[in-house]
Amino acid sequence: MGDYMRGKSHLFSKLIGAIAVSSIVFASQPLAVFANTDPTQNSQVNCGTAPLVEGTSICLPNAAERIILAPGQETTRSFTVRNGGSTTYSLEVSPSFFLPSADAGDRFSVDGFFTEMRSWITVDRTEFRNIAPGETITITYTVNTPASAPAGAQYAGINVRTMEDGSDAMVAQKQLQFRLFAQVSGDTVERGEVVAHDIPGWVKSGDLITSLSVRNSGNTDFLTTNTLVVKSLFGREVFRTPATHDNTIFLYPQSEPVSVELTFSEPRFGLYYVTQQTVLPLGETIENTRLVLVAPTWMVVTFFVGLGAVIVLVGIAVATRIAKSRRLTTE
Repeated sequence: MGDYMRGKSHLFSKLIGAIAVSSIVFASQPLAVFANTDPTQNSQVNCGTAPLVEGTSICLPNAAERIILAPGQETTRSFTVRNGGSTTYSLEVSPSFFLPSADAGDRFSVDGFFTEMRSWITVDRTEFRNIAPGETITITYTVNTPASAPAGAQYAGINVRTMEDGSDAMVAQKQLQFRLFAQVSGDTVERGEVVAHDIPGWVKSGDLITSLSVRNSGNTDFLTTNTLVVKSLFGREVFRTPATHDNTIFLYPQSEPVSVELTFSEPRFGLYYVTQQTVLPLGETIENTRLVLVAPTWMVVTFFVGLGAVIVLVGIAVATRIAKSRRLTTE
């Protein structure tokens, strides 16, 4: 991150004595990086209808890519950038770190095991001058994978940032990042585990909400599918999480556990067998099942009060019979 910090120091030094000053805007491309689905599947945008993040006038029609790398080989790919604004821009391009998680600072060090790829990347051009409104440029990059590269996941970004074009004043810069999700071939380990789960034993009202946490303990990312299956006391299936629901978890390697909630909406009164199913890599399925009572508090209280009354009456009846038997025996 040294280049980034030096760049910011340079910009702030220009602030002193500037005639007109505006803020720096670092905007991210619309990309669900922290969503529960594979981020590369959500990286395509229509630059014509929904091109821009607020404050940004440049657009990446495709903001991420998944690539396979072989140790000791070069891989060359490209992506495009479109000027979607009304101003002519010049752009500078540079490889950068990309930390692919919501709490990436805790999961990966900047120069860590899964971010080595940044130093393997070169771009064919570091500057593009005078990009007219509506114009699209192509940026070609090469990943030179070392022969000693570790197998498994690698992540990096390529930053595209507007240039100041010689202005004496500090201007608002606009920046996007093209993100690379790579897998280095070799001894990849796809391994996950369910580290926590919660199924309530009693639902008083509303939805039956369960939760579980899954951890990736391997060296490559993967997607898990999580399903809630609810059956009646007699084994009839009454609910299964629809495939269209957001019931997947995308897990980065060696990350902290990620949680997901699975919900059965407005269940009727009764006893149910509730099962959480988690499909891990290589088809392994983990299941957790619990018997759940769905009933309002008043009904449960009434039941136990009634049960208590029955027990008391039965006790009285038994005691009375025993007393009668003793009197008859005495006579």
